[in-house]
Amino acid sequence: MSRIADKESYGTDIGLLWMGHHIGRTFSLAMTGIVISILGFAAPFFISAFIYLFFFTTAYVALK
Repeated sequence: MSRIADKESYGTDIGLLWMGHHIGRTFSLAMTGIVISILGFAAPFFISAFIYLFFFTTAYVALK
């Protein structure tokens, strides 16, 4: 990766920085498709709600 990044090519640097985000998003979309095909469309929303509750609770305790 360090050979690809160059001081004169900011576009390549930004693309490399966002590569992890895009890989994670691709994985997330694939897993969501699998969950929808197995459990239906409501399952991702319930999973998101539980993740939000977990985040909200831990953030509240940490910032209290």
